[in-house]
Amino acid sequence: MSDPPPIVGFMGDVISLAEYRTRAAGLPVALERLDRIVERLEPLVRQRSVRLAARIEAELLAIAADVSAGRPHLAARRAERLADRLEHPAALG
Repeated sequence: MSDPPPIVGFMGDVISLAEYRTRAAGLPVALERLDRIVERLEPLVRQRSVRLAARIEAELLAIAADVSAGRPHLAARRAERLADRLEHPAALG
């Protein structure tokens, strides 16, 4: 006769509090950086508010998703790249 299956399933992962604290310590810096980038990005997007290109809209949605998922570092990087692209003279056309 075989053993019965376990009643309690997989519970989760063991995390290191030291690693968590190290990551969490950088969050205020990342959020400040993201705030500065959004201030830079907002007028650039408003200039194109009548009709945003699908790529720009997709990037904005990805930035929002990163913020919602607690990844402000990634959101700030995406926002910086988008602002750089929108500030480029070729983007005016």
